[in-house]
Amino acid sequence: MNSNIYDENIEYSRVNWNKIRNTSFEDKKSLLPFIQKLKFCEQNFFTKPTFIAINSLFDIFKNDDYEGMAIMLLLDGIAPPVICNILYNYISSSNICNKKYLEYSIFSAYFLKLIIFGEADSLDRLLISYLGEDFVKNQV
Repeated sequence: MNSNIYDENIEYSRVNWNKIRNTSFEDKKSLLPFIQKLKFCEQNFFTKPTFIAINSLFDIFKNDDYEGMAIMLLLDGIAPPVICNILYNYISSSNICNKKYLEYSIFSAYFLKLIIFGEADSLDRLLISYLGEDFVKNQV
């Protein structure tokens, strides 16, 4: 999707950074395997046709409510800007916090950057940056 039509910075501004900052170091650390799983899935988007890559992503995340919902919306042909609104409205209006909120925010950033904008430049660093300074230092 053309970034002139849809500005990803608008979506990042919808993240509740206080909830993320209030997530414990241990909870953040426990999300590293989740980020690794997303990085693994990223490879499919550059080695397989898009539809197959999205179906593979769904197979991996179909048992996860939030991630499965996002992928299902894409498979149903919902326009990417609408999907982003649904994702951010869901996490903003739900009573989730700490680790789960952070996980959903990381997935939303992944979904927005890779699937909607088709960009993978520095995707791993973007996802790690949600974990904060202690984790970013180790990735640079």
